[in-house]
Amino acid sequence: MRKLAVAVAAALLLMGLGAAPASALTKGDGGLQVRIDGVLAEYPGGVQISATTVSWDGGAILLTFPSPYSQAIGTCATGSYCAFSSTNYSGTKLAFTGCSVGGTANSLAPLGASVRSVANARTSGTVRAMNGISVVHTLTANTGVGVNASALTNLSCTT
Repeated sequence: MRKLAVAVAAALLLMGLGAAPASALTKGDGGLQVRIDGVLAEYPGGVQISATTVSWDGGAILLTFPSPYSQAIGTCATGSYCAFSSTNYSGTKLAFTGCSVGGTANSLAPLGASVRSVANARTSGTVRAMNGISVVHTLTANTGVGVNASALTNLSCTT
């Protein structure tokens, strides 16, 4: 198994993981799939278990390529906006996938803890992190606040 792990690491260096030409990543997922197919051909016994991950030895070794489409912030999935109980987008997460009707704010009370970080992983629109009616942070698309020291009670968004 160690020999396979070393071989996979060497393949990644030779393939320039994370440094694929832009054309390989902008033509759908074909560029990524070509890279995965190349690794599977060179290192037999692997099984593709997702669009970005290959597994060997029943999951003892996992090779995960970065998705060219992912815009997540921490564990806040693309298209969502989130509040976290810990800094740097970790801990308990409360996620929202749509703006509230009429522009009203979504309460952060279900989080059950102080909000320590917030993220807007949507591809457009703005999220406002608020304390009551006072705006504390304004997050444009694909941004976040990794360390929040202010009291936050709700999040609202606009499209």
